[in-house]
Amino acid sequence: MLWWMLERSNQLLPSPELNAVVQEYRRLHGARYISSPWSYLITGQKPILTEPFAFVDQLPDYNVQFIYGFSCDRKLAEQPIVQRQNNTSFCWRYHPISPACITHQMMGFRFMERARCNAMPDLRDKLDTLSGTARWQSRLDFRVVDVYLQRVVMQIDSGFADRVNPRWLKRILREQGDDGGWDDFQSLLPLGSEKAIGFSGRGFKIGDTSSNFHATAQGIWLMSYLLGKPSTFQSVMQ
Repeated sequence: MLWWMLERSNQLLPSPELNAVVQEYRRLHGARYISSPWSYLITGQKPILTEPFAFVDQLPDYNVQFIYGFSCDRKLAEQPIVQRQNNTSFCWRYHPISPACITHQMMGFRFMERARCNAMPDLRDKLDTLSGTARWQSRLDFRVVDVYLQRVVMQIDSGFADRVNPRWLKRILREQGDDGGWDDFQSLLPLGSEKAIGFSGRGFKIGDTSSNFHATAQGIWLMSYLLGKPSTFQSVMQ
């Protein structure tokens, strides 16, 4: 999933360096995706799924929704976990304290749009509803951690750049590390050169201040939207 974000980033804002990294990953690991439910992330084509869907019981809820989103498989659509996640009340009912549930659901719906999955004619309305919730979360949750970046980039990716507060972008840029990356940790009080007391995705902790791949991939995707599509940047900064 993170490598798909980097590939999307390179499409939005072509970079020889980023392209080289993505192509090297494809060369080393691409073959193992071809016959897997995740093949869309490498090939861009809908995967062919066969029953029984063993992954339904093995993966987190949102991963199952991603696979349904880019496969549009009619049999998978009948799975209760997929049907539940097609409802905008899913997160409140089943994962009320999960900070990333809303944005994960938005990602699943966006995969449905990308794959032109016509199972839900009101898909845009549902994204609009989830976008409103994500905006509310961004206003209340000021911790610049992984999910903070995820909320902002999913607003833009879903077509709601005008709902992004410029202050959120300034905070994200302020938390960018010296190595150019981001982390699921916002330092408040340094403890030497590599440790600090600060916010994590789950509260306070003493943590490492170095970047991680998950947050950085989302940060690169966000920056590629802003720099690769000037109209998006202008919409956000108005």
